[in-house]
Amino acid sequence: MLHCFGVRSVIAGAALLASCASYTTSRPVEIDDASDDWRRLPYHVALIPIHAGETARSNAGAERNGAPFAYSFRDLAHDAEGGAGPVDPVTESLVRVLQANTFSSVTVLPPPTTDELALLGDAGIDAYWAAAAREAKADLLLDVDSFEYPIRPDSHSKWYSYVLFLTGPLELLFPDRTYQFDDMSLGVTLYEVSELGGPLFPSRNELVEVMRTRGEGGDLGEARERAADAVTDYALGSEGGVLRQFRVRPEDIEFRFGDRLGRGMDSGSFWTSLFVPSTLLEKNSEHFSGEVTEVASLTLAQDLAREIAEGDYEYIVRPRTAVGDLTFDAQGASLVRSGRVPDALELRAGIRNPQNIGPPRLRIGAAEYDVRFVEDLTQFPISWADVEADLGPMTLPAYIEPTPEREDGMDHQLIVLVPGPDHVSVGDAALADGAPADVVQLFLTEGSGNRTRSQSWTFGLEAALTEPEILALVQRTLPPVQTALAPDDSPRALPASAR
Repeated sequence: MLHCFGVRSVIAGAALLASCASYTTSRPVEIDDASDDWRRLPYHVALIPIHAGETARSNAGAERNGAPFAYSFRDLAHDAEGGAGPVDPVTESLVRVLQANTFSSVTVLPPPTTDELALLGDAGIDAYWAAAAREAKADLLLDVDSFEYPIRPDSHSKWYSYVLFLTGPLELLFPDRTYQFDDMSLGVTLYEVSELGGPLFPSRNELVEVMRTRGEGGDLGEARERAADAVTDYALGSEGGVLRQFRVRPEDIEFRFGDRLGRGMDSGSFWTSLFVPSTLLEKNSEHFSGEVTEVASLTLAQDLAREIAEGDYEYIVRPRTAVGDLTFDAQGASLVRSGRVPDALELRAGIRNPQNIGPPRLRIGAAEYDVRFVEDLTQFPISWADVEADLGPMTLPAYIEPTPEREDGMDHQLIVLVPGPDHVSVGDAALADGAPADVVQLFLTEGSGNRTRSQSWTFGLEAALTEPEILALVQRTLPPVQTALAPDDSPRALPASAR
């Protein structure tokens, strides 16, 4: 065997070992087992960052042999001068995974400062998150209700790792340990922002200023006084808006020796693996403590993405309004280049029961447009000059086209003409933190009088435009103060206030 053939064999084995020990497990963000017809849904999701008060580390795993989890969570509030600091691995993984697999855009809401929390009180934090989601122009709100994890995960050796050890370093090409996470779980609730109810503050600053004025004994007026009274009694979901609750636990995860090693040839375990099965080594290293924490967080987020993509998702794909049963096919909706008007886009979606639909609105970056329905497609313009001549610079044409009824009941198609990079207008106001700039957001209202309901959907531009075109569009729509770009010149590199 390789381990017994003298110095030359050991040197040759060490060279092969160096190659094999660097072999780590690739863990892509994308999930590969969603249904073939699944694609990301057109929603901007605002994510409430996890804070220490929502987490619980159990004593499970104290007696286990292995690397402990290295989780660290921020407090609910932060010092204004020091900033909020980096988010935890779970929050970071939720953003990356959900945006890659499930939704068109996912952003983390900014937490309150210690001074803001003192004004609001713990009972007012849900009103703060609702206001932050509205300010970020989010369609949906995702809140982590609980995160439970043990001191250490359970693990055991793969039975074949001992057999492969006899073949030499080739054993390092295969997973040699399995980790189990029965004591770990993530509970989340998904809300529809337009249905949250409660005190309807449109921004965090307005909410905080009202509470500050009240605390100082200032005059708020009757309407704001009632809103201030409702802040401490409000809880997310108490007045509607709950779409679905989830609880996920990660499946077993396999690791290679290279995943646990981390330090390459500088590690004593690197050389020890010439003589000892790798499955017995590097089970408790500081490097692996960070690795198992990140991988478990990624797996939790992927399991949540699968729950959304594979479950009964009619509640989010084709939500029915409470007023007149308008149904919007979110999964089939798309933003494409227009075949009618050069240098323009079209937003298309299957709908059902559009009888009581009101005039839509459209947001592109910081610019908001009114939308006016035309009678038939012959009235659709053939150039952008015609659009501006007929409707003005801030109004867009739309058309509802009858179509043969599909199996899902959709019997009409909504078509909205959207300006391309050369024709968009500059917005009137800066975007708030968390509001994405490189998107098209559609707002629909149904009903009349006191019985109305609004919904919104957010479409990424990457399917319809090239990266330079998206950059040009973003630069044109944002006010001058927000058009500064980072060195990589990508729309996602906009300053925090414009992302």
